[in-house]
Amino acid sequence: MKNWNSILVILTIFLLSSCAGTRKVAFTQDIRNILESKNIDLTTLQYYVDGDVVLAREISSDTAKVVKGEVVLQNGKYYETITLKSNTPGVCTAVYPNRVSVSFDANNNNFLPFVQAANNAYQILNNGVYGNNVSVIWYNGLQYILNYTGHIPNLLIKKSVINKSNTDNKIMKGRKIN
Repeated sequence: MKNWNSILVILTIFLLSSCAGTRKVAFTQDIRNILESKNIDLTTLQYYVDGDVVLAREISSDTAKVVKGEVVLQNGKYYETITLKSNTPGVCTAVYPNRVSVSFDANNNNFLPFVQAANNAYQILNNGVYGNNVSVIWYNGLQYILNYTGHIPNLLIKKSVINKSNTDNKIMKGRKIN
């Protein structure tokens, strides 16, 4: 019985320590400033979103061609929906003052804008056209209604990235007298 308890303790410690390195934090303006001061290119980092997001657009039945996602029939109308699940990885495709564009699929032209919010975190752009949790967004050159539940989804990065630094290493070859 003691052996099982020891094994259980060791496995628990191992699992907890392995999870500690993958902790994610909100990408904020303060974190952005730290990374940029270390000359870390924001387009080289892995990003994540911390909430589910659904993009939807109405399409006519004769042009029910879906780019990505699925077609849903609701109230006699066809809708294309694209779902972005929480913790989906993405890459930054463009950097602007107080805004970054992040792509969550293979096409860099398909991106979502994240803007610096009042709380300093970068959140998915919410223009509030249809209320607090629903707004309009352009994706893949088409206009979609963006919907989410709960808080406005934040952009996340791994906490370990904050301590990362770019270092150029060089070894001197030496110099001899002629």
